[in-house]
Amino acid sequence: MERFDVEALQDNGTLRIEVPDGAEFVPQVVRSLSVPVKTVTVRRPSLDDVFLKLTGRAIRDERADGRAQLRMFAQRRGGRR
Repeated sequence: MERFDVEALQDNGTLRIEVPDGAEFVPQVVRSLSVPVKTVTVRRPSLDDVFLKLTGRAIRDERADGRAQLRMFAQRRGGRR
């Protein structure tokens, strides 16, 4: 999407574009296209989205690591009895 100076990410037959104001951006893009648009979804990023963008890892990864650490801690404490 060079015309709008944004990067479009293709995923399973859809395009994802991350912009600060989707409600303002979408009508501009749709008007400029010469192909029909079947569906448009505008959503705010979730905390998971923000975490992934900032850290490069999903929160689920963090949770799994935390659970694994708790299991190891519990096993160590249980072994000391």
